[in-house]
Amino acid sequence: MSKPKLNHTNIFWITLVHLVALAAIPFFSWSNFAAAMFGLFVLAPLGINVGYHRLLTHRAFAAPAIVRRGLATLGAMIGAGAPLHWVAMHRVHHRYSDTGQDPHDATRGFWYSHVLHLFHQDPHEAGEADYIQKYAPDLAADPYLAWLNKRWLWLALAPLPTLYLAGGWGLLLWGGFVRIVLTWHVMWFVNSASHRWGYRNYETRDRTVNCWWVGLLAAGALLGAWSHVGLDAVMHFDVAPLAPWRPGNPLLDRLDVMDLHALCLAATVLGLAGLLVRRAVALRREARPNAG
Repeated sequence: MSKPKLNHTNIFWITLVHLVALAAIPFFSWSNFAAAMFGLFVLAPLGINVGYHRLLTHRAFAAPAIVRRGLATLGAMIGAGAPLHWVAMHRVHHRYSDTGQDPHDATRGFWYSHVLHLFHQDPHEAGEADYIQKYAPDLAADPYLAWLNKRWLWLALAPLPTLYLAGGWGLLLWGGFVRIVLTWHVMWFVNSASHRWGYRNYETRDRTVNCWWVGLLAAGALLGAWSHVGLDAVMHFDVAPLAPWRPGNPLLDRLDVMDLHALCLAATVLGLAGLLVRRAVALRREARPNAG
């Protein structure tokens, strides 16, 4: 078996974004920190959890094309990556979870499943030119998603000028780069920590577990073992006609679009409430000298 080739594009961008994020430390302020938290706990769950994962990958609920494309666009803008590639690799992961063909095989160690696998070209990319057509044909048929898969990086960079104009270098670094780094690592913890530390309600064929602290960070994505319960149901994706990509476990079968809307609304309200509380505290502190 030949050694996988290095993915120089991933190495460059992951390293660059982390280095720029470190430069944000001197620009810390509570408002800049709040912007990063808003992206992590409100925008990321919508774009990644609801959009890329449940809707595009597992088709856990039905949605109009404008909603599907909108959530995919949000996922791209927050830096989650090319949507069709993300979906294809996650479906490959479910098919070969924690085996040699898993893109982030947890049996190869924590750091490999967390980030190091991204530094190498996945064999499915290298050996199968049509891997997206094989594992995400339902999405590749959408012209907009096919375009977004090629142009997602420009959308991820697009918010940066607006952040700079709104709050200078501090907001750009915290609302842009720190947010992206935190989002990446929380997303990666689902691949690493949720295959190592936690508990199970049901037996699975792989190492997935429910990791409570990943759930807190990832807005509910702790249920790794739940999403792998119906692994047999996703082992036959390439059987025609295309069947809905749902793992077939009790949790996802009971989760409908209204549940998702309620969760997203609650996250948005909590985020906005946090910003309002912070603003109220700042105004109170400014009023104290005048009162004296």
